[in-house]
Amino acid sequence: MKSSGWIKLHRSLSDWEWYDDHNASRLLIHLLISVNYEDKIWKGQDVKAGSMILSWNTLSKSVGLSVKQCRVAMKKLESSGEVARYRADKWQAVTLCKWDKLQGGDDERAGNRADKGQFEGRKRATTKEYKEYKEVKELKKEAFDIFVTWMNYKSEIKDFYKSKTSIVQLANKFNSEPIDKIKFVVNNSIQNGWKGLFWDKYVMKSDSFTDNNGVITKRGIV
Repeated sequence: MKSSGWIKLHRSLSDWEWYDDHNASRLLIHLLISVNYEDKIWKGQDVKAGSMILSWNTLSKSVGLSVKQCRVAMKKLESSGEVARYRADKWQAVTLCKWDKLQGGDDERAGNRADKGQFEGRKRATTKEYKEYKEVKELKKEAFDIFVTWMNYKSEIKDFYKSKTSIVQLANKFNSEPIDKIKFVVNNSIQNGWKGLFWDKYVMKSDSFTDNNGVITKRGIV
């Protein structure tokens, strides 16, 4: 990891719900200074700016926390929509969902307006009744967590679902697909900054996913 260069650290960080949690805020800052500042390729994987590949062991050594502390802190970052993860056999890809907004642009007033809109968008997406929809509540815990991550991401890019029907259809899709495929598709869209989920781009074969370019990604959970 290169130690040169700098990042922007916005004042709004102090309003973050986990700001006073030492481990969570430490992990977030570590990710901010460690993720790619430009798109790169790692062992055939596209790793976008604002993302990085890591394992729990390497993260633990880098951030100075135990593996258990890293896992708990990462869950808090996921729950608040700060990060999204795709997990493979021995590594995981972590994406900072707000990277472009926090690190791009130099107009402070425009940034303040964006922050305000971002906060209002988060409130609409996370307090909306979608979590109370029967189809959403019936999702298994892991699928539900990924569903919330996707909804938070949609809030961040201000591309809200406009009807209950579309949210229910999405929940039914999450309920019908294998969990590994859901993780792959959601992470792929977030990393690429896409507004939709492209389920047909991947074909599930035994213990791997093969995309249309023939790139094989193994399934599994770290």
